[in-house]
Amino acid sequence: MKCPRCGHELGEGNLYCEKCGEEVQYVPDFEPEIENSILDVMNDVAEQISPEGRNDSPRRDRDPIEEFEPDPEPEKAKDVVVIRKKTFFVTIAIAGLLIISCIGLICFYMFRDNSYDYQMKCASKALAASDYALAIDHYEKAFSLNRDNTEPLFEIGKVYELSQNLPKAEEIYGKIISYSNDQDAIDKLIQIYISEKKYNDINSVLMNYADEDMQLKYIDYMAKPPAFSLEEGTYEDVMELELIPSIEGSIYYTLDGSEPGSDCLLYTEPIVLRNGTYKVNAVFVNGNGICSQIVGRTYVIDTDVPDDPIVMPPDGSYSVPQLITLAVPPGVNVYYTTDDSRPTTMSAIYTDPIAIPLGDSVYHFIAVSASGTESNEIICRYTLDVDTRVSQETAIDIVAQRQFEIGRVESIDGSVPGSEGKYMYAYSELRYVQNRTLYFISEYYQEGTIRMSTGNIFAVDVYDGHLYQAVAGSNNTYTLRDF
Repeated sequence: MKCPRCGHELGEGNLYCEKCGEEVQYVPDFEPEIENSILDVMNDVAEQISPEGRNDSPRRDRDPIEEFEPDPEPEKAKDVVVIRKKTFFVTIAIAGLLIISCIGLICFYMFRDNSYDYQMKCASKALAASDYALAIDHYEKAFSLNRDNTEPLFEIGKVYELSQNLPKAEEIYGKIISYSNDQDAIDKLIQIYISEKKYNDINSVLMNYADEDMQLKYIDYMAKPPAFSLEEGTYEDVMELELIPSIEGSIYYTLDGSEPGSDCLLYTEPIVLRNGTYKVNAVFVNGNGICSQIVGRTYVIDTDVPDDPIVMPPDGSYSVPQLITLAVPPGVNVYYTTDDSRPTTMSAIYTDPIAIPLGDSVYHFIAVSASGTESNEIICRYTLDVDTRVSQETAIDIVAQRQFEIGRVESIDGSVPGSEGKYMYAYSELRYVQNRTLYFISEYYQEGTIRMSTGNIFAVDVYDGHLYQAVAGSNNTYTLRDF
């Protein structure tokens, strides 16, 4: 290589001319194709930066090899070096601008693809074009960019509804509800459940997620558990438990802790809790057959339990009239029934001995303390088989006939002189008095719809039909007078 200034042949690797001291600039070798391309760019740039009227810039028709050979004249060689420097830096600048532009474009597209608003707009365009799959894809991307906003999920649910994919719509609306109690999503989900008749699912959503307004809107599909009037716990008195529904429907319950159903006890009145432990479970069923959750309470009633009634005579078969007697301690009442049902405090109360009727009969007895605690139930079954020659109907006719014979009534039907009323007679019981088996016939006075007891009791012998008047004494005893 020669010095561009004095033309002296330079030694290999020398940075300065040994003769004149000129600094040497090395230019790397290029492939011809690359050199031609670079020269074209250099020529254009040189033309732009050369002083006006300068005619020493490289021409495009010159040989690229000659272009890079140093001018034998020092001044011209220096100009070429300057041009080469400028061209090199301009090339670097252009390459830098291209790189920056590419990076900018990449960043722009990356920013756009990661924009929530952009994804939502793309989804809307796809939906308008009925491209449901693409719309869902954009909505899913939007939700992934902002998981605090469930609007994209809501729109996905609507898309699935448009495409009649209700199971997927259910899934999406359910997902929204799990993120937040979105009432619009709840409304959408309930509408789907109604169309599919998933009534229990409706009740579950309303109970767990819906606000008061939504519950009122779908009140016919709700089944709230019944409320208990008593707090769970131990009580020293007999208690009445009420099961309270929130809306119209039915309540079924059990007292032993078992699961209630439509085949269990139907709640119609307060439940009386007497001595013992009660595990009360209850369920509410509305008009659409929707069941509430089962709710339960445990109650322990710890009171003084009265002794069981002692009944005499014991149950069995008899051939002569018998009176049932009970020993009733102070502060205790005994109630009984004759229809084979359990007595309550609304049943007949025992006050006097009870005559066992003819044929088969059954008596149920319970003792109830002043606090309302019940004893065990005592059941007695009797059969009274008496050899009678006079029937009950005949005994009643004997009494009526005798009243007419003595002039107490105007006719056999019991019409009373000077009155619109009548004397009426009815069989009351079979008694054994003064060694006689007797039908006891009670007398009533009836006028219109009013019926009153006169207090007269007549007795007819079951064997010979003899008529007596029975006069009450103390301790439910009677004496007989001929009538």
